[in-house]
Amino acid sequence: MTVAICIGAYRLAEFVELNLCQCLRLFGEDTLVLVSDDRSPNSDAIKAIADKHGAGYVVGEKRCSHFSGDLQCFINASKFGELTGCDVIIKISQRFVPAHEQFVNVLLSPFEEPGVAMVFPGQPKKNQMARPGAMFYSGFGLLTDCVAWRPKELMAGQIESFYRDQLTDVTDQKKGKHLVEVTFGRIAAKLLDGRIRSLDALANHHIGKPKLFLRKAQSNRGEYINLAKQHGIEGDFDVREWAAIEGKDYLPIGAII
Repeated sequence: MTVAICIGAYRLAEFVELNLCQCLRLFGEDTLVLVSDDRSPNSDAIKAIADKHGAGYVVGEKRCSHFSGDLQCFINASKFGELTGCDVIIKISQRFVPAHEQFVNVLLSPFEEPGVAMVFPGQPKKNQMARPGAMFYSGFGLLTDCVAWRPKELMAGQIESFYRDQLTDVTDQKKGKHLVEVTFGRIAAKLLDGRIRSLDALANHHIGKPKLFLRKAQSNRGEYINLAKQHGIEGDFDVREWAAIEGKDYLPIGAII
């Protein structure tokens, strides 16, 4: 099974480098990786990191926003999967870092079933959250910080069209249409019904077993720092929510891209 990886990036260059290093360590040094960057003052540094590790790099002319930037990463990932001809494309957010070698098998083994088109984390538990400000994540039935799918089953144009339709449909008054979690919940139900696998092992850490991943909502700064030391990477490794990091500059919106 051939895989390619797309890492979403915005501002936090140290997370991008740690993610790149861990992906190459666990999936193999010859794994094709693309960094999908949302424009920021740190974009030059992020591009330099991608170049240093032999990864591809793509960035928009201007910043998208929190949610549409994440959605753009999915589109770029799907295009990357189509171009590379891989069996499975993996989209990973910058602060979701694969941490243990067992992570690869957990993520990819469901694709041994030909009928499985997509794999994503299930619902995280409240008692797994690292801080009170992250509790809202437990309200999502699925998470989108680590999603794998067969590019032929869900192509870039389908993702873009679905998101556009969702934002412009004035008859749909359901809240949260701009949230990528909502978008992919609907994609899973309407486009890939019966062909998805929701994995608790990607949503929750299991007592007595090594942590397969570090997730911003479920990890503390020290865990990232300790893992980064293995690669000689230094940085702030800020695990706050974006509203706290960016203040008045935060853009919590969806947009037609």
